[in-house]
Amino acid sequence: RAVPMGGYVRLAGMDDDNEGEEVPPPDRAYYNKGYWDRFLVIVGGSAMNVLLGFVIFVSVYAVMGLSRVTPVIDQVFPNSSAAQVGIVAGDELVAIDQLVAKDDVEKAVAYIHEHPNQTLQVRYRHAGQEISAPMLTQLDPESGHGLVGIQLRSEQIPVGPLQAVSLG
Repeated sequence: RAVPMGGYVRLAGMDDDNEGEEVPPPDRAYYNKGYWDRFLVIVGGSAMNVLLGFVIFVSVYAVMGLSRVTPVIDQVFPNSSAAQVGIVAGDELVAIDQLVAKDDVEKAVAYIHEHPNQTLQVRYRHAGQEISAPMLTQLDPESGHGLVGIQLRSEQIPVGPLQAVSLG
């Protein structure tokens, strides 16, 4: 009762089975309180759970910020379509078919995922030079997504206190 951890709090006088426990005075027993007081106790517990979740999310955003995927290729997997056309770590994904990756990286990744076993025209920047190459997506049997064998770099973006509250 003193530390309400684990989602369980037993209120004084709420249960009839008080073997070996001290019986609370009648004025402190849960069922001897008015309806409004009992309502506030139950709602207050739920409200504190929501408030705690909000505080935790705001704290995480304030400390860690937001994670954003960039069009820079962080890793190329061996024997993948990307490795076969010569893409290496550090190259920048420019476009997939007519979809410009720099404008919306998540949309470009989703486009690859939505086209398994299809040939896509991929443009990337390697050593300052823009290269275009056809690339066959490979089907990932677990997810059913199309893959080309790259992992994009992500970066942490710090957020201010007001934005952390908004995100929380």
